[in-house]
Amino acid sequence: MKKYILPLLKVKLLKLKLLLLLGMGLLIYGPARAGKVLQVQGRVVTMEIYPGEVLKPGDIVFTMEGESKKSYGKVTQVQGNKAIMNLVKGNPQVKQITLKRDVNGAVTSGKSTGNSKVAGTGGNLMGVIGAFTSDSLTIKSVSPSISLSGSSNEVSFFMDRRVHPQLQLRLMGLYKMFNVKSSEICSDGGCKVSVNYLGAKAVAIYSFGLPFVGLGFEYLYPMSKSSNILPTGNISSANTYSLEAGYNFKINKGYVPVWFTYSSFLGLTGVDASSLRLGVGYAWPH
Repeated sequence: MKKYILPLLKVKLLKLKLLLLLGMGLLIYGPARAGKVLQVQGRVVTMEIYPGEVLKPGDIVFTMEGESKKSYGKVTQVQGNKAIMNLVKGNPQVKQITLKRDVNGAVTSGKSTGNSKVAGTGGNLMGVIGAFTSDSLTIKSVSPSISLSGSSNEVSFFMDRRVHPQLQLRLMGLYKMFNVKSSEICSDGGCKVSVNYLGAKAVAIYSFGLPFVGLGFEYLYPMSKSSNILPTGNISSANTYSLEAGYNFKINKGYVPVWFTYSSFLGLTGVDASSLRLGVGYAWPH
């Protein structure tokens, strides 16, 4: 019987491993940023706070240009993802990066600045996501083609690292179900395909404050599989690419991310497969 799903090519596995290794390196060594300057009115500075960073009245914040401190002040008010700072010294400019000083006088940054000690813990999130998915599969190697669809669930854990004021790398571990069926052709309840995957995923996220968009790459390994229309021996590991969009709702010291994803399976022969996901979770700074 003709194979519908080919095993992954070794080169794709190698690319995934390199991507994950790069991601881990960025998680460890990438710079963290607290936010940026939005407006300067005399001695009053309005700042945006990036997701994952926590500011409170009394915090000392520096504005930076490259690795040089340009000004500093004291936070007087925080509301949502914005903060007000009274300027103590210097000349801040709109769009300059802001960095928070910790209790030991260190600047919260992934790079040293002058004699400041590296802290490197702010501006990043970790959390869990539960998702509802709408799955579809089209078998094109028969005429007419057979379309199957269904719904399932997914749960994932993620950690991210800010590598640029608006760019984050998010690494995820996940458990995903893919369940589709159709009443066409097959007897005994129709045609069915059911696969449970363990997976790893890397997502490059561009944030606009609390909203964000992203592009992801995913590796899925089947833990269990069943089908009465596809040979289960041909259902193997899979790659997907994904388009992401969402919003991080601020709640107390954490965030509730609402996340929409479209993913498409790569490297399949004779079939097309894709998923739409709507996820909701909880995230906290790390």
